[in-house]
Amino acid sequence: MNRFKNFIISTLLSALGAAIIGLGEGIALSASWGSDPLGTLWEGLVNVFGITLGQANLLVQLILILVVFCVKREEIGIPTVLNPFIIGWVTDVTFPPFHELVISRTVQVGFLLSGLILIAVGAGICVSLSVKRDAYSAIAVLLAKMLKGSVGKARSLMDFTCLSFGFILGGKLLPGPIISIFMIGFFLALTVKICEKMKTYFKLEGME
Repeated sequence: MNRFKNFIISTLLSALGAAIIGLGEGIALSASWGSDPLGTLWEGLVNVFGITLGQANLLVQLILILVVFCVKREEIGIPTVLNPFIIGWVTDVTFPPFHELVISRTVQVGFLLSGLILIAVGAGICVSLSVKRDAYSAIAVLLAKMLKGSVGKARSLMDFTCLSFGFILGGKLLPGPIISIFMIGFFLALTVKICEKMKTYFKLEGME
């Protein structure tokens, strides 16, 4: 019973994390300065293959899932498939109203920074779960274990790699993705620490 309860809690928290990421994406993108490096990679793929941003997103997600499946298939679960759809839907819903609120450079900066922090918080929630994460978070955890470093640093390394490939493929080098390399890793690691303390406090150490 406890195992089933933990599974439900884990799935709901993962969905919450994905929704927060989507909210952050929508707010950050509304500033028109880009968001996370994955967006630059998508734009680069669009430039090379002539596909849509949605198709580029799907292509990247499929590649990430394939990598996780080959390295540690135990990481694949409901969130791996569901979270990208949640992120995309929330981003689409939140972008238009926030974009209309951008009336000054100050608002742009505020939206960009707050959006990136929300992306990091959402990703941190997903990473803090024992298993069954979205593919990008799963790879960050696996990379951190391989390099014997923190998840935050692993995420920053992944972001830098995506940004570099995206730029090489023709994606625009906007302030958002560059700033996110330094911000997301830090706030992600901070969120993971907070989540771990909360799991211990509420006796959810076995949550998966």
